[in-house]
Amino acid sequence: MKKKILIILTFLIVISLKEVNANEFASYFPGGKNYLDADNFIIGDNHFVTEDNVVVKASTVYTLSIPGFDWIGEDTYIEVSGKETYLLGNPNEIAECDVDPTSTICTFTTSETEESLFFEISASMLSMFYDYYEMEGFQLEEGSVGTHYEEYIHPLIDTTNPEFSGSGAYIKSYQSNESIATIINEHITVIDDIDGDITNRIVIVSDEYTTHEQIVGEYDVHLSVTDDANNEAFFNLTIMVKDEIPPVITGPNKVTVSISDLPSIQTIMDDNFVIYDEYDNNLNGYTIIDEYSPNNSILGEYSITYEVVDDSLNTANASFDIEVVDVTIPIMIGNNIHNSYLSNPLSVTEILNSLSFSDNYSDLTDVTPTIISDEFSSNELIPGTYYINIEIMDSSNNTLSELLTINVIDDVPALIFGPVDYNGSYNQNLLLSDFKDMLSVSDNVDALSNNDIYIISDTYSSRTSKIGDYTIVFGVKDSNNNESTHQIDITLFDGVAPVIYVDNYIITVNLNSTFNENDALKLLLNSNELNNGNYTIVRLIDEYTGNEKNPGSYIYRLSFTNDEGETYEKEFLVKVEETNIISINKDLLVRNIAVYSFVLGYVTFVLIKIKKINTI
Repeated sequence: MKKKILIILTFLIVISLKEVNANEFASYFPGGKNYLDADNFIIGDNHFVTEDNVVVKASTVYTLSIPGFDWIGEDTYIEVSGKETYLLGNPNEIAECDVDPTSTICTFTTSETEESLFFEISASMLSMFYDYYEMEGFQLEEGSVGTHYEEYIHPLIDTTNPEFSGSGAYIKSYQSNESIATIINEHITVIDDIDGDITNRIVIVSDEYTTHEQIVGEYDVHLSVTDDANNEAFFNLTIMVKDEIPPVITGPNKVTVSISDLPSIQTIMDDNFVIYDEYDNNLNGYTIIDEYSPNNSILGEYSITYEVVDDSLNTANASFDIEVVDVTIPIMIGNNIHNSYLSNPLSVTEILNSLSFSDNYSDLTDVTPTIISDEFSSNELIPGTYYINIEIMDSSNNTLSELLTINVIDDVPALIFGPVDYNGSYNQNLLLSDFKDMLSVSDNVDALSNNDIYIISDTYSSRTSKIGDYTIVFGVKDSNNNESTHQIDITLFDGVAPVIYVDNYIITVNLNSTFNENDALKLLLNSNELNNGNYTIVRLIDEYTGNEKNPGSYIYRLSFTNDEGETYEKEFLVKVEETNIISINKDLLVRNIAVYSFVLGYVTFVLIKIKKINTI
């Protein structure tokens, strides 16, 4: 009771109000259990109100404890609100509050979205109580039960940034497919002096490494971390992806090349060695030792050392020998097939002398081929095909074997012996076989007879009794198809005295007249030897044409063919005379004087009997 009176007296003495500035820690949770900081309240005229809302936890049960009405007065008023109102009014009327003379205890639960609360407390003796006891007994704590009062403890404010530990560079092989998370977890640590190990809070700000895990290069990764006090630290991590594996060269210890090819060292490497690098596709190669290039035109063995370098300057080398050898056989210059004609036969020496040989390395100018077999030498004059097998060898024992084919050819034709001309009377009637029997035949190889003779051309056989000049060409071939010919020129003359026929005409014309086919036709029509009609006239023998101005007797034989195809032959003997006056048989006159020319001519004809001559 004495304590209560003392508080009232103290309150009455207070003339002015005391205000406390807002607490700079209002936005932090308390360092102890009591959330109410006296420095965060504005106190005056029995009225307490928070300067800044008190930070609280969402969905949390809180208990507010204040002194009872014996200490601060009967007319107590409480307001606790945030996003929702939790306590409002006289504690005696609030269901969540338990009131007794020494203390008032209220319990409430914050909402799911609650962040901070506003507090207002008033009572009739509140200022007097504060002046004596300050904030003793005023407590907001977590939980549903009020506990012993504890003064507000300021939160420990962390102003120090967290600290990364670990190297700023991480070197790895391109073969390793480590993720950035693995690298951070295994190699980066963050320690905060308040919050302790907060490595699990590392945030990747930027990342050049991911997707390049197996690509050689340098990649920057920027990291950050924030502690509970929102102190933030940054860290730059450089990840170096390296290729430190040298290339691999596999191949033989010796490479053999032909002196005819002489490939370059690079070509030899490409054709005989496998150069492999697990990372680089394009490798640079260099010859370190080269005895081959300046000496490759000479047979022998030469040492080579070849080195390759990848893009990361990893090197590998291979040492081997190059043997230059001659594996090319000589070449024959000349024909494999030779024809030896019997008219000018070849010898083995002549055949071999016609050949020459060359080699890519050895000089074969004076080298004579070796005869391995010879079918030709004993058969030079016998037609047929024979073979000579020869060989020639260079200084490296490369041997050329050639098979020569020798064709012995009979190019000498058979010979026909006999007369080349014949003169005789047309009435001898010699046959073609008679002339053939006059011949004989001979050949250098074949046994031929007259039976092998054949006719090539013959103008005689169809005119055996016809006066004139004729030819018969005979031929013969041997078994090698060599052909020779023999021509007989035949002249048949008239060795028989003339015979007069009564049914033929003798026509006499002077030098100033002519006789032709139409004259002959009119003559025959007028004499009724031919019936009237159209005739086709063909000259069978014409000795007259061309001799119209030359005195003499000329045979003039004609054929007359009518429209029915019937042919009538008539032979005229035309006598050309210089006489200008000729007796005319008027009954046989065929045409008038005007037909024969401007000079008067007389035609006489005499029937004579002559032998008919076969015509062509």
